[in-house]
Amino acid sequence: MDVLAKLGIDIMSVVIYLVNFGILLALMAYFITGPVLRIIDKRRDQIKGNIEEAERLKKEFMEEKLKSDKEKAALKSEMEQQLADLKKELEERRKKQDEALDAKKAKMLSDVREVVEAEKQGILKAAEKQTLALIEKVVMHVVSNKVPEKVVQESVSDAWKSYKS
Repeated sequence: MDVLAKLGIDIMSVVIYLVNFGILLALMAYFITGPVLRIIDKRRDQIKGNIEEAERLKKEFMEEKLKSDKEKAALKSEMEQQLADLKKELEERRKKQDEALDAKKAKMLSDVREVVEAEKQGILKAAEKQTLALIEKVVMHVVSNKVPEKVVQESVSDAWKSYKS
């Protein structure tokens, strides 16, 4: 111990320092580490609760997502069904419109044929009259008043009738 005394180290001082350090450590452990450990435990419990809450929310989210996916699929199928119904109805209406249009077209063609036939008859009658008049003039000119006019007219009318037949 003489060696320590020569170095200027007193054993008693070292023991007092060690006792003081021990007391200081004990006080710090009692007043500081206890509350710090309680704060750490409290924080650990809070984090654990947050993780459990996050898991619960994740599970609820997945359930809601599945539910919304099912609703989306149901809506999509309903929309497709409505679209198919609309297409079918549109096709039926188109067919009805086509039938109505065909009926109108047939009626118009019939009306046009009737008008054309009437015009044709009118033109034929006019042509017949003009032809009869021309033939009558020619025959009258040829006969030059040697045959009565009434006989020539009857002859031309009979000839025209036999020609038409």
